[in-house]
Amino acid sequence: MVMSTDGQFILDLAPRHPIYVELIDEAACNAIGRCHRDGEAAMAMLKREGFSPSGLIDIFDGGPTVTAPRDAIATIRGGRTLRVAIDDDAGAAEPALLSTTAIASFRAIRADVSVIDNRAVIGRDAARLLGVTADDMIRVNQ
Repeated sequence: MVMSTDGQFILDLAPRHPIYVELIDEAACNAIGRCHRDGEAAMAMLKREGFSPSGLIDIFDGGPTVTAPRDAIATIRGGRTLRVAIDDDAGAAEPALLSTTAIASFRAIRADVSVIDNRAVIGRDAARLLGVTADDMIRVNQ
């Protein structure tokens, strides 16, 4: 499958003419816009995060689509942006989702972190995997 950033890939797959749903098989018609049972757990997770049905149908699988304003997503609301401190002996560290703040060099890992004096104290391996150094900013979701 060839992807492009200009949207041409989707335009090439999109129907050129209306699809008359009334003319297709009843079982297929009834499945349009519904989540497949194999996707119900993922849909439930998205709803817990704050996503809601958009009323649109996915062009590739005919299932429902969901949307959420970025700042309404639970993971975004629950995170903090903190400066990095690097210490392999950070004390009472807890596992968390850690990510960089720059889109161009985005990285995310699950690693132990301690928040001390408004700093995210992480180990050297976590810092290396994230590509950060002391005093860089990271996002912490515990």
